[in-house]
Amino acid sequence: MIMKRICAFIFVWSIIAVACTDTRSNCPTVIKDPQVVNSLEGDLVTPDSVISVLDWKLTDRYIVIYTSQADGVLQLWSLPELKYHGSYIRKGRGPGELIAANWGQTVERNAVILYDIPAGKLTRYLVRNDSLETECVLDIVGRRTQDKSLFKPYVDILQMNDSFYAMRASDRQKDELSIVNLRHGNVVSYAEELLQRDPEKDQYLEYDYLLATDGRHLVKAYMESDRIEIFELLGTDLLPRCVITGPENSVSSGYNDIICMGDRFACLFASDGSGEGNILEVYGYDGSQLDRIALSHPLTHILYDEKNKIFYGYNACSEKNNFYLFRYPK
Repeated sequence: MIMKRICAFIFVWSIIAVACTDTRSNCPTVIKDPQVVNSLEGDLVTPDSVISVLDWKLTDRYIVIYTSQADGVLQLWSLPELKYHGSYIRKGRGPGELIAANWGQTVERNAVILYDIPAGKLTRYLVRNDSLETECVLDIVGRRTQDKSLFKPYVDILQMNDSFYAMRASDRQKDELSIVNLRHGNVVSYAEELLQRDPEKDQYLEYDYLLATDGRHLVKAYMESDRIEIFELLGTDLLPRCVITGPENSVSSGYNDIICMGDRFACLFASDGSGEGNILEVYGYDGSQLDRIALSHPLTHILYDEKNKIFYGYNACSEKNNFYLFRYPK
């Protein structure tokens, strides 16, 4: 029965992708199938220390948690037992401290990045042995006169390769997504804005979104609407490839998190408007719908461990201090 539904997904997708296009970018628009195919029961793991997750990532030996704790904004939790190992990187103006430590994303498995807008710096750390080591520090202020505007209110920075970073600047009036070569300190291109809004009429939060990358693709999932956009980095340009939306009569909802999983990605979908994701949608980078999973516990954050075939989850809206483990052998 599951295989029949999956085959139906692919068949429907192939028809819709040909029939529907976004008139601004001429990229296909896919209408997703809202039916749940699978369900996953989660195992609860109570950690040996209080957790507070703002963001996180998986490395070979640890889960790195970005937190607001005073003793360090980065925490290491050992795998697979999920034991607290230590806290690192304090906020401040002393040696090794950051004035404002903002979480960034990198495709390097055993690296994390933090950017400090007041200092105009981005720092990349390597997770080695039992600690974090500073690998490099890059300026996020343009070196050329025409690129001095690199010093902007960045809300997302994602490292796509050794030189290129996807950098989103937003001040609630203007939203700008660009590809920047931080090794040279210059903007190389700007991404097309597929969903236009009128700042005078449209609420900013209705257009706010999340970003994730596998290094080649950039996935944009909207937090207050049922919409996903997929871009591909070709040379220096970030080109739109596909838009995924829900049916016209779908209930207002949005996405909580995105994870890239090799040749596919998953988005955590809040189907009931609660702000907690209870559905996990899995897609190919061509927009093909691969799976739609009902989760036994609502989440706000999710990771995928490819080696052990496990989703790790966390719910920042819950008072319970738990990790959730969902086994997904696909």
